[in-house]
Amino acid sequence: MCTRLLGPKITVCQPKIIGGRKQKLERTSKLFGKDDLSRTMTELFHRHVDGHRIYSLSKRWNNLSMWAKYADDHRGYCLEFANEDLFAFAREVNYIDGPVTLDITDQEQKNEHFFFCKTADWRNEEEARILFLKNSPPPKNFDPRLLTRIILGKDMAEDHRKRIREWARKRTPELEVVRAEYDQYYQKLILVESLH
Repeated sequence: MCTRLLGPKITVCQPKIIGGRKQKLERTSKLFGKDDLSRTMTELFHRHVDGHRIYSLSKRWNNLSMWAKYADDHRGYCLEFANEDLFAFAREVNYIDGPVTLDITDQEQKNEHFFFCKTADWRNEEEARILFLKNSPPPKNFDPRLLTRIILGKDMAEDHRKRIREWARKRTPELEVVRAEYDQYYQKLILVESLH
């Protein structure tokens, strides 16, 4: 059966012919009504989604819109990790033109497919994700060497820069700290000064 996410709602489309499933879905739809079936499926789907945690990353440190949206408009920082260990499990998000659909009769889509799809409106984020089950123990620690660099936002307050530099000096191995600046000529973010 084909389902389509429209905001928080799933609508039931024409089901595929898969064994006796089509007939069962048609009988269930007639018995309960298409709206009730869609509502129930939406609730079940969101219960399933709520059972997961997603760690979102961006593929580029110099993505201006990510700094604006997620790093307090360039007053925050970016953590750069090595693509090893836990971070090797990151998968790129697939951006779809039109609404994201979920075919619950497709075994591949029943697993993790939906967690790695977004509409094309989000394409500029260049996102990668790591998926965890909510009930699984969270990874509390990872090898500190996987954190390879901290990039400070161009508008970060000096007292925050100082605090992060002090923390980075105490870490073994010492952590590289750099600052992003906006290059007006090239109209992009560049890295300046290594702040060891």
